[in-house]
Amino acid sequence: EDKVYAALDEVSDMFGFEKSKDEFNILRKDQSATFTYYKLTQKYKDVLVYGYELSLAVDANNKVSSISGNYFPNIDISVYSLLSKEKVQTQLEATLKIGFEILSSNKYIYINGDKAILSYVFSVIDSDGLYDIIANANDGTIITKITKSTSSSYSYTGTGANGKDYSITLDMQKSLFSTDYKFHDPIRNITVVDAYLIGTDMGLS
Repeated sequence: EDKVYAALDEVSDMFGFEKSKDEFNILRKDQSATFTYYKLTQKYKDVLVYGYELSLAVDANNKVSSISGNYFPNIDISVYSLLSKEKVQTQLEATLKIGFEILSSNKYIYINGDKAILSYVFSVIDSDGLYDIIANANDGTIITKITKSTSSSYSYTGTGANGKDYSITLDMQKSLFSTDYKFHDPIRNITVVDAYLIGTDMGLS
């Protein structure tokens, strides 16, 4: 995947990073007839930066044709935590509702305003829904709680291949900090289409 990093380095001035391979991991790659689409996540000393991602399209000449996303420059913190993830999780569990489940837990760098904080991110599900709890990895304090998904309904009416009119209601479900989304038919309980949304074209050539 060195080609995508070489292409990204050519537009590094837009975001201010120096060497993309040192600061990004590839999360996803999709191919079309004319473009290769990538989603990358920012990292610092191999620790991922929570919610900071770039989406880009690379043409057949390995040039970036569109790019969008977030990048946080000049991170300068220790990635060695004072508290273990297990200790912070024990503290957190004492504050959660009965019936909760922690689905995953990982070390991240969380950007709080203009400050980078070494953190643990706990993905939690309970009666309130699905969300991430961000905890400081050095003192265990809760920084924030972030709902992970949103859902909107859309209704459509049209003529089918048999000439009859049909109406359908779809739920658009989208994950926070992600360009993935899907349309779901709640009546038949099926996903109608999965999609990968590439960011706005910034007119690069």
